[in-house]
Amino acid sequence: MRYWIRSGTRAFCKAGVAFATLTLSLGCATPPVPNPNSTFIPQNLSPGQALNLLRRANVLFQARIRTGTLQRADLDQLNQLYAQDIAQALDIRKMQLADAWTFGEVYRSARDWGQARIAFERAVQNNSPERWVVDRLRLAESLAWLGEQDSAIRWVESTFVARPEAKAPILPAVLYEIAPPLARNGPNSAVADLLLQAIDQHRQAVVNPTTPAGQDFLAARSHHIRRAEKFARAVRP
Repeated sequence: MRYWIRSGTRAFCKAGVAFATLTLSLGCATPPVPNPNSTFIPQNLSPGQALNLLRRANVLFQARIRTGTLQRADLDQLNQLYAQDIAQALDIRKMQLADAWTFGEVYRSARDWGQARIAFERAVQNNSPERWVVDRLRLAESLAWLGEQDSAIRWVESTFVARPEAKAPILPAVLYEIAPPLARNGPNSAVADLLLQAIDQHRQAVVNPTTPAGQDFLAARSHHIRRAEKFARAVRP
């Protein structure tokens, strides 16, 4: 199955890489874009360019879903396989504090949790106001997949001091990205408690109701709370 999906990714990405190459090449100093149909992966790709390629690939995969030539169930694995190829073009030894989160997002897409952890541990040191909450949640997710439950929970709880306008990402991250790997070994009261804490944070979150993003958040708020409550009941011993 993996070979079939990887082969499909390679074939489909011919057009995608051509499009990405055209777009990225508008910059004078842009290095070659990696061709996923080739065994050669350039080693001079910046983390920003790598992340941009991943985002463009996801857009193209979504378009393929709309045309019926790709099943939605295969989307995550396609993105992961493509990300694994792109991640080979990065050299984590060259990571700077300001771009650590970008490295982290590429490794997270590739599900390389060890490298993602290293990158997000650097990212949280940067204390970027725009990513203060998100980088801590990303680090918690990486730790959760690595089986480090106590550390993962502590990093989630560290976001609870955020101002209400910054709390919106907390419950979705806990519900869909952090609690599942923590609970994969069975009933877990610590995970149940974390979900209930995240629900409380979600209720405190403040968004702009005049923006599409704010409207989407408010429309989905009760849905996420109900799902988190159900998950907490299911995982409590």
